[in-house]
Amino acid sequence: MGDSNDPATRPNRRSVLRAAGGALAGVAVATAPAPVAAADPSAHRRMARLAAENACGELDNGLCDYLDTVEEYADDPDDDPYHCPGWYPDRVCEVLDAVVRLREHGGTVDEKAATEAAAAKRRVDDGDYVEAAIETGRALHFVQDAGTLVNAGREVEQAVDYDVRTEYERWLDETWNENFADAADTGASEDVGSEDDVRNLTRTLADRTREAIEDRWHDVEDPSEYDDETVAAQRDRIRDAAAVSNGTVRWIWENA
Repeated sequence: MGDSNDPATRPNRRSVLRAAGGALAGVAVATAPAPVAAADPSAHRRMARLAAENACGELDNGLCDYLDTVEEYADDPDDDPYHCPGWYPDRVCEVLDAVVRLREHGGTVDEKAATEAAAAKRRVDDGDYVEAAIETGRALHFVQDAGTLVNAGREVEQAVDYDVRTEYERWLDETWNENFADAADTGASEDVGSEDDVRNLTRTLADRTREAIEDRWHDVEDPSEYDDETVAAQRDRIRDAAAVSNGTVRWIWENA
């Protein structure tokens, strides 16, 4: 058996989830086009990496060897499977999938963030740094969702037209350096000392973001171009999400 804290000896949980689909996809490898260059990291990955690096600047402990793992798993909740009953029509499954994802990444985001952060904290206490890094990345995903306009309100409208969300998040990723990188790179950190703190801070953040999307919905629902006021509203929420993220990682990792 290898070292439990060696990423090379651990199965990648996302790979396991995708194994069945990968086996089917393998039959097309011979005719598949050459791979294109990798895209820039998502906003989730950028923010998670930054929060972990900020924590390491203070703590400099064993978890600082797992920054890549934190970054990778910051995208992981978006790949969590939704199992639609096989007898449902495809369109019904599509809408239900959208509703479930919007609820998990919006309406219950505070509970998700707190649960994942507490799981990461327990992994630290157990000395299992690989799983601690995985759960940290997942926890930060939900904190960041609470600061993303399309993840904190207007769930019904987005379930009907899911492109509203996907186009907004694509724009967020593609214009990150231009519009949002400096807002995320804050030295501010919320005071987090418990699972309840993560829950309450994330809920407060989501409430502010929900107010922002209500104010900016007329612009968000038309993805042709987002105006300066929407950019400013999103920058403010990213700044808040970064502060909650920084405090959350410090709390999780403080005893590693």
